[in-house]
Amino acid sequence: MRIFTVVASVIVVACSAVTAHAQANDNPITELAGIKRLTCTFPIAATVSWSKEGVPSIRIRETSVLTVRVAEIDTADGTAVITAPTQADGSAQLYGWNLHIMEPSRSGRMLMLTVFGRESKDKKLKAVYTRTDYLPVDLPGFSSEPEATQYHGDCEVGR
Repeated sequence: MRIFTVVASVIVVACSAVTAHAQANDNPITELAGIKRLTCTFPIAATVSWSKEGVPSIRIRETSVLTVRVAEIDTADGTAVITAPTQADGSAQLYGWNLHIMEPSRSGRMLMLTVFGRESKDKKLKAVYTRTDYLPVDLPGFSSEPEATQYHGDCEVGR
């Protein structure tokens, strides 16, 4: 019976600590829903390429900093305006602790910015920016391959 009492006490203390921690921090979901603008910087990228045998390999590279800017984010309406690196309308979706800004194109390309409800540094939020595309081209001596790159960095938030 004594072991049961000790285990029960530990569970109560752990649950209290989790509840206190959750109350002490702002709710990331609410915080993400309030974002109206983002300026994101990505200094590192992972690019996938396929060998002639069809085996994918990943190359990690430090890049010149890619900047992505998004304005007029409205998660209730599901809209956003991408202002850099290109100008385009996008869709904004808030799922769990993640804000996704997507820019599909009729050619099949998809650009997706994911902002996580987790701070990196200096009140910025961790983020990734994914580019995928494939345009089949077969010429003598050249055949195109799918493109897939994911950039890693963080975003400054505007409200």
